[in-house]
Amino acid sequence: MQKRAIRVNTLDALNWPARCPYCGQDLKEGNGMGFELKIKKNLKGLITSGFRSKNLPVRLCGVCAKKVSNFRTIEGIGGIAVFIAIIGPIVFKKVQTMEYIYIIGAAFWLGIILMAIAEIGLKKAIGVECRLLSMNKWALKFRNDLFSNEFLSLNARYVERM
Repeated sequence: MQKRAIRVNTLDALNWPARCPYCGQDLKEGNGMGFELKIKKNLKGLITSGFRSKNLPVRLCGVCAKKVSNFRTIEGIGGIAVFIAIIGPIVFKKVQTMEYIYIIGAAFWLGIILMAIAEIGLKKAIGVECRLLSMNKWALKFRNDLFSNEFLSLNARYVERM
């Protein structure tokens, strides 16, 4: 599926379609779960807005929300592995055998790989990407054509096609 990118002037007044951005399933009462999407920043956006981060609320269906939850768990396990690999040599200074160094290195790279897999999986499972371009311009990328068409029709006055 091809990504569709649009430029948005505001995030506060956007109307979101009542469907899942990834699979396109209609969200009914009790079916959708909220998720906070991190807004990525390019260099110009980082300079104009600083390091403060803002999140974008996105609703997903139950199946896609479970996928996102699983990828977040994998990301957490990878972060713990990296943390242990960094703190381990500081705590156990006297144990400097070659096997120990290999285990620490393996734990570090396992954590990095798990975090990378989780980041790619999260990007695909959500179906929406948001990037801050400048102080009041954002770029949204959608993976689902049905969702993007409905989003464009709901927010025609805030949206520019890229």
